[in-house]
Formats: sequence, C-alpha cells, structure tokens
Amino acid sequence: MDVHDGDAEKQCSVVIPFRKRRNNGMSRLVVALIIQSLFTTVCLAISIYSLRTVQSVEWSLKQLDQKWSLKQLDQEKDIGIYLEVMGEVRIPMEKPKFMELWKHKMELIENTTILFQCSGPYVVYVFYCSEDTNSPKNNGTLILQQPGIDRMIIPLYSQKDCDGENFQKPQKNQTMLSFTKNDTVSLNFTSDSLKLKYFQVRFHYLLGEQC
Repeated sequence: MDVHDGDAEKQCSVVIPFRKRRNNGMSRLVVALIIQSLFTTVCLAISIYSLRTVQSVEWSLKQLDQKWSLKQLDQEKDIGIYLEVMGEVRIPMEKPKFMELWKHKMELIENTTILFQCSGPYVVYVFYCSEDTNSPKNNGTLILQQPGIDRMIIPLYSQKDCDGENFQKPQKNQTMLSFTKNDTVSLNFTSDSLKLKYFQVRFHYLLGEQC
C-alpha cells in the first residue's frame, strides 16, 4: 500500500461516520415533523368536536326551554324526571318529599332521592314559590346535594299570595350539571320561618336517547 492509498482510507473513515451522523439527524427531524403533524391533527380534531358539542348543547338548551311542559315531551324517548313537592315544606333542613309527574330512565327513591341511570349533561329546572306572612323580607335556601357536595344553591325570597288569585307564576332557576350513572342527589330546604308553598324540580338529559 502506498502513501496515497493510506490517505484515501483515512478520508473514507472520516466521511462514512459523518454521513451516518447526517442521516441520523435527518431521521430525527423527519420523526419530529411527523409527531408535530399528528399532534396538530389531534388538537384540531378535539377543537372541532368540542365546538360541535357546545353548539349541540346550546341548541338542546334552546329547544328544552321551549318545551319544558309535560305536554310537549316525547315521554318514551326523552330521558329525565319531573317531580313536584308533596304539600308545604316548613321545617328547616327538611328534605322535601316528591311525587312523580313523569320519569324515563331515572328513579325516585323513598320520595326524596333521585337516581341517575345515564351519564352525561342534564338541564336542571327548579320552579318555586315561597312566602312568609309574618316577615316579607325573610329568605331561605334550596340546596341540590350529592353526598358531601353542594351542586346547586338557590336563594329563596318571600313572594306574596303563592296560591291565591294574584299568583301569576313561580320563580324559575335553571342550570346545566353533569352526572354519572348511579349518582344520587337530594334537595334540602333551609329557612327560619319561610314556607315553601310550591316546588317542582325537573331533570332533562341532553344527549337524547344515547345513554
């Protein structure tokens, strides 16, 4: 082997590792670009899904706000429960006892506890009228409770003539809450002397027949 052959071998030994390092760098770059593209695609898909979900929920809320009466329900397809209190509620920290007006895929246990059979978002409507003939400024509170959690707190104020000729319509409170299968809730009434004369609570499932 002459001097030129030796120089050629040294050059090859330098060039080959350089090419390997260059190829490895290009591979890492390609992988990084692929990962970035996948991440962007996933984020875009999640954004589109979230937007459609929000639009669907907003549409459902508008539809439900127009058909909250029992006459307009599809009682075999809609999922929910409509309850009305049995008599006046007077005792502080009392759990109101309800009677069923309508239910589908939900249960009322011992007239006080509501059991959910479908996971997802629900619209909760509360209609009420409370009065205190001794002190018009008196107030109270309705609390929708899961075990250990207050999910909805409604302040009550005295109204006049809840069941008389001058009574026009009950107060209304509306919100959206999510529950999972087998969750239970109950309602507590707190007041020093306020009487809960009229009370309905309605849960309506927002995902149609999908349970």
